[in-house]
Amino acid sequence: MDDQTALRHLADRIAANANWDLCDYRLEIHSSEGQQANHTAFECPSTDFIIGNRFDSSESLLDNPCLAAIREALRHFCANDNHQQLRVGPVRSPAELEDLWAIDNAAYGEASITCERFQDWWSSFPLGLRALFFKNRVMGAIGIWPLSNRCARLLKSAQLKESQLMGRTMRGYIDSPARFWYVSGIVLRPQLVGSRAIKVLLSEGIASWLKSPNIAFPCELLALAYSAQGQALLEGFNFFRIQNAAAMPDHVPLFGLELENRGQLVSLLKGKGLDVE
Repeated sequence: MDDQTALRHLADRIAANANWDLCDYRLEIHSSEGQQANHTAFECPSTDFIIGNRFDSSESLLDNPCLAAIREALRHFCANDNHQQLRVGPVRSPAELEDLWAIDNAAYGEASITCERFQDWWSSFPLGLRALFFKNRVMGAIGIWPLSNRCARLLKSAQLKESQLMGRTMRGYIDSPARFWYVSGIVLRPQLVGSRAIKVLLSEGIASWLKSPNIAFPCELLALAYSAQGQALLEGFNFFRIQNAAAMPDHVPLFGLELENRGQLVSLLKGKGLDVE
């Protein structure tokens, strides 16, 4: 396709079906000879991330990652003309949990906890996972798990690995409040990275956690930063560094966020553009 209008309409359709905001993207249209015919951006008053996509016919079809990404988006989001919304909900079965672990393992590799440990946490405290779904397919999740006072103390003093957190220590907080919580991670399928899916997951996932009667304020959230992107996200939400990577048994830095009350977190999240009401 060389027609500029038709290509823009195709981009609009992909975005509408995938619940993406085109303000996050730049569009480059190239002629069949490989010459750039048009360059445009979807204008927004404020854009935090600009992702440039180059379509060049000099690349072979199989080797062009941009075309592969479009095929993937069409396969997952444009199966029909109905506008489908992403939604956040609980993990409902061991099969969904295995799908989610596969996404987590692909993202974190050796840093990912074992599938058995993942099952241990979930079976002991099912509300610890808020999964992102497209139709009924698991697309990602955020994990927020209760910690006992002892586990939190050991983790903060660099005496406990993530893999040593046991489900049995979480089970007691199904019916009683916890002051310490561990954010195990935020993960998405690769085709959703860069889309509005992260906003949906954070907004609805944290809102669901905040509605839980299991939170005792003041409370503290703890998280390990396994990547530079993860650290930037934590720091962007006002997490402070508790331990450096060299001190931690997992060899990654530990961050924390102290909250006096629910309103403090709601105000913080709204200031970052999330809707948690």
